[in-house]
Amino acid sequence: MKPWVSWIAVVALAMSLPACVGEEQTGASTPAAVTKPTSASASAPAAVANEVPPPAYNPVGKRDPFRSYLVELSAQQAMSTPARKKDPTETYTLDQYRLTGLLTGTSQPKAMVEDPDGRGHLVKIGTHIGKDGGVVSRITSTGLVVTEESRDLTGEKKRVNVTVPLPQPELDLGLDQ
Repeated sequence: MKPWVSWIAVVALAMSLPACVGEEQTGASTPAAVTKPTSASASAPAAVANEVPPPAYNPVGKRDPFRSYLVELSAQQAMSTPARKKDPTETYTLDQYRLTGLLTGTSQPKAMVEDPDGRGHLVKIGTHIGKDGGVVSRITSTGLVVTEESRDLTGEKKRVNVTVPLPQPELDLGLDQ
């Protein structure tokens, strides 16, 4: 072995030995809670004061991460929204209704829709129509615009405008001959 490597090892060993021996003699590394008190009455408050309580988890006021957020959201919405009586136009889906007539040019335009049973219903702006919670938002000379509100997978509200056009009569030009 080379002489300079052995000298470095000896110096490192010599420097580390006094550090280890000094700790045992001075008692600097022993914690204050381990020292023995002189009387039994003084030991109880000192032990309680130095004792650290273990960390605890308190779930009060926190959402359960394993429960679906959409279930909670629908429960909150059901509680906050007062129950209203359903209109007769909310028994079928929107695509099952057929627009049969329009009354425009007035301050309150109206439209006539026919359900699959053949019954006619008069609707105006603000009337609920369809099973999906659609509301008539506009009545134009060409059709009816219904706004349906739904939630996507993230829980955000989305509004979709659905246009129900007025059916145009088929013209027979007599060109079949």
